[in-house]
Amino acid sequence: MVVQNPLLSRAFITSVTQYLRQHGFDGVDVSWLFPPPDHREAFQLFIASATGTWFVDYFLLMTYDLWSFPLPKLGHHTALYLRPSQVPSDPPLSRLSVNQTVSAWLEQGVSRNQLVLGLAAFGKTTRLNDPSSHNLGDTHPIVTATPGPYTKDGTLLAYDEICQYLREPAKAWNQTYDAEVQGAIAFENRSPYDWVCYDDPQGIRAKTEYALQRDLAGVFLWIMNYDDFSGSACAHGRFPLLSAVKEVFDSQPSPTTTTTTPYRV
Repeated sequence: MVVQNPLLSRAFITSVTQYLRQHGFDGVDVSWLFPPPDHREAFQLFIASATGTWFVDYFLLMTYDLWSFPLPKLGHHTALYLRPSQVPSDPPLSRLSVNQTVSAWLEQGVSRNQLVLGLAAFGKTTRLNDPSSHNLGDTHPIVTATPGPYTKDGTLLAYDEICQYLREPAKAWNQTYDAEVQGAIAFENRSPYDWVCYDDPQGIRAKTEYALQRDLAGVFLWIMNYDDFSGSACAHGRFPLLSAVKEVFDSQPSPTTTTTTPYRV
C-alpha cells in the first residue's frame, strides 16, 4: 500500500501536486475505500504529508451501495429514508439510509458545508424466486443477476443499461417508484426474474433537494459514463441524471458565499 511505503507515498504526492498545478485544479479526492481501523494513523500521516496540514476541506459521502445482493431481504442501495417496516431486529446492514449517513457525520462534528452527497448512476441487482416477490423487504435467493452488456457485472447495472431493458419488450420488465425510500425498482416478469434498485431522475431530484434542504456543500454523481451519455438509451436526452441535478440547482436562488473551515483528520 502506498501510505505504508515512504518512497511510494512521496512519489505519489509529488506527481499529484505537479498534475494539479499544471492543470489549475482546486484539489484532489482521496478515495480511500473501507480502510481498517488500524490504518487511521497512516491516513492521517498521508494527509499531513500531502497537504502540509492535518486538515481536509470536504468529505464526499458514498451514500449509495447501502444494500447489495448478499443480504437476504430486498433493500434499496440509495434509500433516502428507512421504511417503517424496517425494525431494529433486522441486520444493521439492512437498516442503512442516506439520511442516517448524513446525520451520523453531522453528529461527529463535521460541518454541513463540508459534506458532499453522493448520487448513483447505477443500480444494484439480484435475482428473484418469482416476480411476485419484488417488494422491498421480501426475501430472495442470494444469487447474482444477468450481467449487463457493458458493465458485465452480475451485481450492478449502469443507468443506461437499465433504460435499455425497460424499453425492450422482450425483456418484460416492470418499473415502480417507492415513495418511502425515494428510489426506483424494476424487475423482470419472466425467467430469469432479474431485479434492480436504482435512481431515475425522480430519485436523483429527491436526493439533490434533500442536500439543499440540509444545507450540504453539494452533490456528486458516480459515475458520469453510467448515465445515458448518448441520449439513446432512455429517450430523455443526454445525461438525464446529471440534468436532473442541474434542474434542481437552477430552480434555487443564487447561493450566498460561505467560508469552509477545514476539518482536522
